Amino acid sequence: MPNVFVDGEPIDASKLQELRTELNILKSEMPQFGSGSTKVSVGGDIVNQTIVNSGPEIRAGSGGRIVLSKAGELVVTVNFQPAFNKTPVVVVCPVRENSSSGIVVSVVPNSTSQTGFKALVYSPAARTFGLNYIAIAY
Repeated sequence: MPNVFVDGEPIDASKLQELRTELNILKSEMPQFGSGSTKVSVGGDIVNQTIVNSGPEIRAGSGGRIVLSKAGELVVTVNFQPAFNKTPVVVVCPVRENSSSGIVVSVVPNSTSQTGFKALVYSPAARTFGLNYIAIAY
């Protein structure tokens, strides 16, 4: 955006119109977050209060303590409390007190829903560890 105002210079109608045009372009590109009916005073003007009701939902959590009694694979189910409003994208990682080396964890394809997901865990040896996740729904 060009510098349309110079400090100390009078504001003319063409520069003001150029600024309005640029602001309208920015406004059209901004995400819409809903609206409300509550009126609030902002700088002497009465406007509708904006209510953010469609922003992303973000949660981080733990799948709890997982015990593998022998080497191999295990499918773990994690439930969201409360459920998401939309199906989130989930990223998981193993956590072990000393090291999570050798443990492989991934979200089972097509298992994620608004209420939870399934993770496939593989370990080359028997061990106990935790499962952390972050879930984001847009």
